[in-house]
Amino acid sequence: MARIYEDVKTASGTRLMIIESSSSGGGKYGWPAILRIAETDGTDWTRVDSPNVLRVIEQRNVDRKHRGPTSNYGRTVAGMRDRLHAMI
Repeated sequence: MARIYEDVKTASGTRLMIIESSSSGGGKYGWPAILRIAETDGTDWTRVDSPNVLRVIEQRNVDRKHRGPTSNYGRTVAGMRDRLHAMI
């Protein structure tokens, strides 16, 4: 199940979203996840390969184990929020 952090409607009718989804990876992460900034055609997010997803602007692999504001996860979400709001 995806978690949506930000959902902003643009003037052109598309939606920009910051989405967290689970990752089956492992490696160096305890609880692997993927954070994405994606643009949809104005409909809801379902999955990354859905036809309503126009493009994925940015994608980062993160560890959900530590989610505080000063953790790598928290800084990545904050940076993505800044970038998202700079695009609109």
